[in-house]
Amino acid sequence: MLGKNHNEFYNNGNEVFLMLNENIRKYRKECGLSQEEMAVKLHVVRQTISKWETNLSVPDADMLVEIAKLLQVSVEQLLDYSGKDSLSVDTELARLNEELAKHIKEERRLQLYHQKRNLILYLLIASLTIALVVKNTFLSIGLILLCVLASLWVLYRNLALLASQTSSPSKQQFHALKLSLLFSLCLILFIVGFVCLEKLGMVGEESEFCFAVGIVIVVMLFLGHISPKLPYTRFVGLRLPWTVCDEETWYFAHRIIALITVPSIMLMIVGLLMFADKEKVLLISMFSWIIIPSVVSLIFYLRKYKIPSKWNK
Repeated sequence: MLGKNHNEFYNNGNEVFLMLNENIRKYRKECGLSQEEMAVKLHVVRQTISKWETNLSVPDADMLVEIAKLLQVSVEQLLDYSGKDSLSVDTELARLNEELAKHIKEERRLQLYHQKRNLILYLLIASLTIALVVKNTFLSIGLILLCVLASLWVLYRNLALLASQTSSPSKQQFHALKLSLLFSLCLILFIVGFVCLEKLGMVGEESEFCFAVGIVIVVMLFLGHISPKLPYTRFVGLRLPWTVCDEETWYFAHRIIALITVPSIMLMIVGLLMFADKEKVLLISMFSWIIIPSVVSLIFYLRKYKIPSKWNK
């Protein structure tokens, strides 16, 4: 998926390219010329003709005159230039080249976006593979930590690029994204340190459970505080099919998270004090905190697009 910004660019900014490249292709075929034959007559390589016809480059003013002569049409016909405007052909070509530069810049930015996204994905897959294959606990933890830290570093360094594919985050939202990544980094380091202590036998079962409860409460409090400030993005937050594909549903789901966080923590603490099966209470509290905004946002999404009524039809 190339992203909303890319689609808008194609819808609004490429009409001039479609006009010129289609006209070159159209008149070339009307003259019965192949790309190779046209390239020979213009003293260029075939790839140049191909680039003109696929919007990868635009001929300059002198070359455009030569193309028009070869194809037996006027320059105005190639450009669909009415002649009523006060713009000269050179000015029109300058505008075309400027639009082309924007087009190429956008394409390169999208290529970079996909490269960084795939790199993060490969690092996470590598960490899962290490967890399954490497039997030595400390070696496994070390390698997984390296992969996760590397993926967080790539994400942090390219945060503006990755976030811009779905929205244009404000300064406050961008700060919230950075804060979320730094929190994730600290949390991972803290958990890894605790796991190492547990493997060395320096932590008992009771301390382990207290640590788990503390981690859950800290994560819930942080996400409850930060979730309304997060921009619409596919990398951080409650990433569900219906929240990722609709911006309004995304913000609605994260407002619900903020509203239910403190009540959920209070109910969890009460449950831990009242019931003997504390692990079950902890799991139920965690899943409820995630499931409630997920289900409520799904209902919001279905009602917004009137999907149940479409199914009935």
